[in-house]
Amino acid sequence: MHQLITCQASDLMHAWMNHVRGATKLLELRGIDQLDSHTGLELFTLVRLQNAISSVFFRSTSHRSPKIAALSNIARSKRDEHHQPIEHLYNILIGLNDLSLEVDDAHLQPDPVRNLESLIQTALHLDADLRSWTMSLGSSWRYTVVENPHSCLQNSPIHVDKYHVYSDVNIASMWNHYRQTRIVLNEMIKSMSLRLWELQRSPECEQTLYQSSAIIEQVVGDLCASIPYHFTTGEAGFGGTIRLLWPLFIAGNCTGTDSASKEWSLQTLDIIASATGVQQAVGMAQLLRKGDALGIIPRT
Repeated sequence: MHQLITCQASDLMHAWMNHVRGATKLLELRGIDQLDSHTGLELFTLVRLQNAISSVFFRSTSHRSPKIAALSNIARSKRDEHHQPIEHLYNILIGLNDLSLEVDDAHLQPDPVRNLESLIQTALHLDADLRSWTMSLGSSWRYTVVENPHSCLQNSPIHVDKYHVYSDVNIASMWNHYRQTRIVLNEMIKSMSLRLWELQRSPECEQTLYQSSAIIEQVVGDLCASIPYHFTTGEAGFGGTIRLLWPLFIAGNCTGTDSASKEWSLQTLDIIASATGVQQAVGMAQLLRKGDALGIIPRT
């Protein structure tokens, strides 16, 4: 946590990776016993998801840790049906980890057209898995959309004219793990499809480009609509707002985000930085203002 509070924009990625690696190492050292308590299982879940998505950002293989894999199997056996979607989402993230490593190396392959076609198909299958994940969720995972909320949420950041209400902050956090994952995946699909379009101008490439752009726009809107809940629910607190940093940065950083949503994401990071003193939020806002993408989204 020290790295998150004190890091500067120039050292943001190094500080975050140190945080994730240190937290993941603690999970490995704590072993099976941590999974016997609700708090331990929740912490394991949070850090493991952070490690998985960070492995995509940094093209790391840390998600392949045998110790984490073994602990994940035990954690899965301890979850009731209500919490099984967490494991399903984690499995999709592992698939995205592996794909991200291949996408970065796509330009090194001898047959770029065939390789890109294969990678795009793999990515589209993962996107279908993510879409199916949302459709499989039970009623306790659902959220309510509140229209025209300005009159009742004067002190919270509101994007456009709606916001979401969730059953608890952990459910809201899982939805945003899904959203940032889907944004990153569709940014990858867009990049690969654009590259393939340059090599082979097919109608399929154009259709995939439009489809991914539409998905990104929709998911960014949903992500932004989820943010006010974290400022209004009494249970969120410091930990709840900290979970918003990467989703906001991804929403403000991707090519499919309109200028108004980018500015709103940036301003919300400023609000979090002012309220918590967390320098990671300051650094992320500075990077967005500079237009520095940091290369966190794998591209061809």
